[in-house]
Amino acid sequence: MIGLSVFFKVKVITVSGATVYSPYSIQEASGITEGDNLLTFSRARAASQIRAKLPYVKSVRIGIKLPDTVNIEIKEDSVVYAIQDDTGIWWLMNSQGKVTEMANNSVAKNYTQILGVTLTDPAVGAIGVPTELTADQTADPTNPTDATDASAASDATTLPTVAGTVVTGAQRMAAVLEILQALEENDIVGEVASVDVSQLNDVVLWYGT
Repeated sequence: MIGLSVFFKVKVITVSGATVYSPYSIQEASGITEGDNLLTFSRARAASQIRAKLPYVKSVRIGIKLPDTVNIEIKEDSVVYAIQDDTGIWWLMNSQGKVTEMANNSVAKNYTQILGVTLTDPAVGAIGVPTELTADQTADPTNPTDATDASAASDATTLPTVAGTVVTGAQRMAAVLEILQALEENDIVGEVASVDVSQLNDVVLWYGT
């Protein structure tokens, strides 16, 4: 016990794999500080804190080297996509659905844009929640029940369907993420300008112009 308390203290913290974030940001997010006990600090908690605080971090590996060194190896998301929320604000999101940051219109133009599905109350570092149209947006504008309903129905938006089945926002989000992951796995993200899943039976993908 005396040996553990006197020796094996953290003196050196190295960080590798960081491009979006500085090594200092990684170290600070981990919560590891000089003087911590090298053998008893929680590597799982430190890795979890890094992923939670730094949304571009995809994976974290933490190792130790006696007598005094902690090595933090991270892998960052190299590809993100632009998607709007239900108020029209652009956000960046990876192919797993994790929101990485807010973006303005000029920044969003530099990324593949996701169309046909939006996010509700997106939060950086969290998985994006697709917007679902409300019940009053599904009214049939061709069959109003009275004059009041007719006025409201004329501005209503009906839910998209495939073979007569209502397509939810969650289904459209799942479809677009599957497409994005396939693009990455086959290394053909390249100049993909947009992926539109407004209609799942008629998905539109623009490559370049």
